[in-house]
Amino acid sequence: MNSVFPGERALPDRGRLNQAVRDALRHLSTQLSLLTHRVGGRLELKGADLECLDLIDTCGPIGPSELARRTGLHPATMTGIIDRLERGGWITRERDPHDRRAVVVQVVRSRGQELLRMFAGMNAALTEICADYTDAELAVIARFLNQTADAGRAAAEELPTSPLPDPLVHSRHLGAAGTVTPPIGNHGRQRQVNDLHRPAVPRGTRGPARPPSPMERRAASARSAANRPPAASPASQGDRGFQIPASGITPISG
Repeated sequence: MNSVFPGERALPDRGRLNQAVRDALRHLSTQLSLLTHRVGGRLELKGADLECLDLIDTCGPIGPSELARRTGLHPATMTGIIDRLERGGWITRERDPHDRRAVVVQVVRSRGQELLRMFAGMNAALTEICADYTDAELAVIARFLNQTADAGRAAAEELPTSPLPDPLVHSRHLGAAGTVTPPIGNHGRQRQVNDLHRPAVPRGTRGPARPPSPMERRAASARSAANRPPAASPASQGDRGFQIPASGITPISG
């Protein structure tokens, strides 16, 4: 039985220490995300834009396809991010020196100094925190953080790599049952785009009635005319032995 001397605290078990590390990393991730979001708001950049900009800075020059693969973003989404960063003067597009048919992106160093000024407060705080630790302790911390980053990268690579379909393109070419349909005109495309924003109705229930469109009313009228039986001729009406007047059946007087 382990005994605790007066004035000493019992050390937590290994499981509690592991959980404390996970909680600290989760808290760190949340605070850094909030900081990145606030910096992005000052620079008129989205959070994904800043993350891609940092990845371009550390791994660039890098191709757009490789950047989309590492981030797990849809290629169309990555194209929009690259366009925004280029318009803002944060990155440049250049020909790949190893393949002149390909394009790579890299960070504009002069704009990088502007970004560093936004994180100056955090960098100064880190300098003060590191001053309280020995070189050996800092080496352990750096090794731990690098190993954690590698574990996160490996976990991300284990997830499915196939990009999600673009919602607009997906809705244009897939029917209600998942069957492939040809592209449609502007009228039908607008209706499908509207369907993306219509709230889902649980199976077995009916949502609020939607008024039919002019095209639907014309189609319903055509179907009704096609299913209407042909009018009978006077001769055929006489063969039946009686005739129903337009105002209905009249009683027979005695």
